[in-house]
Amino acid sequence: WFSSFVAGLFIMIVMMGASVVINFIPLALLAAVLIYTVLFHLIKWDSILYIIAAALPRRAREKLSLQDSIPRSDAFITLTVMIVSMLFDPAIAVLLGVQLSLCVYAWQSSESLMINRVVDERCTTYHLTGSLYFGSKDCLLTSFPCALIKEDNNP
Repeated sequence: WFSSFVAGLFIMIVMMGASVVINFIPLALLAAVLIYTVLFHLIKWDSILYIIAAALPRRAREKLSLQDSIPRSDAFITLTVMIVSMLFDPAIAVLLGVQLSLCVYAWQSSESLMINRVVDERCTTYHLTGSLYFGSKDCLLTSFPCALIKEDNNP
């Protein structure tokens, strides 16, 4: 916290004391410093290897001994947010990344519903495992055929 305080204090002193000199610095130079700082210090360049590994098929990953990988959906979202933030506003990129993450979550959760049917002499019991929400509607409807439901209702 001390280094952040000193950096802020130094920037304040420069802004207040050297404002005449700062006005002569071109905005293009300040933009270049900002781009350099963001490009080289904000991005973890090691993560690019994980994104490349996610794009490769399993055989290619094994051949190149790339054991660590991230899900392809995460790699797609990361690349999309990075490209949109470079081309447009970073706020739009973040909102797009959140929307894409929600869509991926909904898709993956809709496929995780498992239904087990246990028939007893007196009743039929259904055990549901997984997320039950509007995205899992299709799985739920296909798991309960009308013939089985009519059979279950017979006393």
